[in-house]
Amino acid sequence: MLNHYGDNQAGQRVVWWKGIVKNPLIIACTAGIMVNLSGIKLPHSLLDTANFLGESALPLALLAVGAGLQIGSVFRNKLAISLSSVAKLLLLPTITWEACILFDVNTEIAKIAILYAAVPTATSGFILAKQMGG
Repeated sequence: MLNHYGDNQAGQRVVWWKGIVKNPLIIACTAGIMVNLSGIKLPHSLLDTANFLGESALPLALLAVGAGLQIGSVFRNKLAISLSSVAKLLLLPTITWEACILFDVNTEIAKIAILYAAVPTATSGFILAKQMGG
């Protein structure tokens, strides 16, 4: 949606598809799925390098989120921020918990699922939104 309606896109279909094809998250996921399905064993040196880069990705993403925060918008959008916080931190974990009970999920797996349901997703979402003109 951001790619279609973002600031720089103006709803142009060609630009929309270019944004999808050039998106680093989509490229990385596609490449990872293809390598995984192919059964190719990557060399340890490549895996170590990727692991090193991956460990630095979260701190860099958090710095980007912090740099992009606009504190004034928090006071202008109190209701929206409050509702989204309650939904993410209370409603979504509760729904996940109920789903785990409904589907008789193992206790340890249910705990992990509930924890993941409450974890903030701002880092990747913020970077993706900024990249797509949001």
